[in-house]
Amino acid sequence: MEHIHGSTSPKSGSGKEEKEAILGGMAHYYDKLSFIWFQGREKAIRQMTVEMAGIKPGDRVLEIGCGTGSLTLQAKMQAGPDGKVCGIDAAPEMVAVAQTKVEKAGIDIEFKQGFLQEIPYPDQNFDQVLCSFMIFHTSEKVRVKGFAEIDRVLKPGGRIFILDANTPNRPWLKKIVGAVMGAMARHSVAELIPLLQANGFKDIQAGPTRFRMFAFISGVKAA
Repeated sequence: MEHIHGSTSPKSGSGKEEKEAILGGMAHYYDKLSFIWFQGREKAIRQMTVEMAGIKPGDRVLEIGCGTGSLTLQAKMQAGPDGKVCGIDAAPEMVAVAQTKVEKAGIDIEFKQGFLQEIPYPDQNFDQVLCSFMIFHTSEKVRVKGFAEIDRVLKPGGRIFILDANTPNRPWLKKIVGAVMGAMARHSVAELIPLLQANGFKDIQAGPTRFRMFAFISGVKAA
């Protein structure tokens, strides 16, 4: 399932328009695609994500590449009424669907169009930053800028949590997973360790989750 939210820039020219057109076209049936891709287990996977991230009541949380807001909603449930939860996505159509979803549910979440490398929030604003199935749909250049931006918007002691594909070691299995998961299966979350280290993150952890196809990486911003 291709997921490239947050990967383009307002200054990136025709490539930006092409990617946003693809995302915009997916927006109204993205949740149905997610149900199929996650084999009906999306809610359990989203719940696992917020639990592993360690989101607490009252936390300020940002999801980058929020799509139609499914994980953002789960984060809000975890953060509770005293928490502030926001989501950004490169595609305005995705943001519109997410906003409609929370308005119908009567839930207070702020959604904005935004980009990994240009996060539209002030310094030291969040306790948690989440990225789910989007980070490897960005270029290395964008990721370098993006991790600096994540460091900027996190409070000291704040945490980043990334969920992505658990890339198999066996070539034949990697080929099969790649056919299903696209660009995500060509990378490992361990590739992100140097970026976290370069931005001063500590307590870096990476590994599989209880859903064998998915892996995580997390780190804590130095105080």
